Amino acid sequence: MTQAPRNTQATDGPTPVGCTLGRTAAIERLQEWADIRRYRAASRPIPGGVELTLVGAAESDIVDIVQQEKRCCDFLEFSVLAESEAITLTITSNAPEAAPVIALLSGDPVPTMTDDSSPREGGC
Repeated sequence: MTQAPRNTQATDGPTPVGCTLGRTAAIERLQEWADIRRYRAASRPIPGGVELTLVGAAESDIVDIVQQEKRCCDFLEFSVLAESEAITLTITSNAPEAAPVIALLSGDPVPTMTDDSSPREGGC
């Protein structure tokens, strides 16, 4: 089992939701996530995020992209669990406004925000 390092940075308040990558680097990173999603066998919502089951992916590739992502999006938390036939990748955040980012990385539908700023599946 490989546990990706968790965010342990102490802050005086919530970590702002926003990527620090420039446009070109962000496009390249999204392509890397698209490459990872080719191995997605299942996705399920969990409190604060999503759990992906990846089959056939190299654990080192998953750990690498997680470590890269943590450098630019420290409002996200990741966990990687490698088992004999699959890798479980969880992506979560304590910030409700991170839900669209999590959906973008996981390939799940992007939730919309309700009047109370809670993410919600679906349209308008």
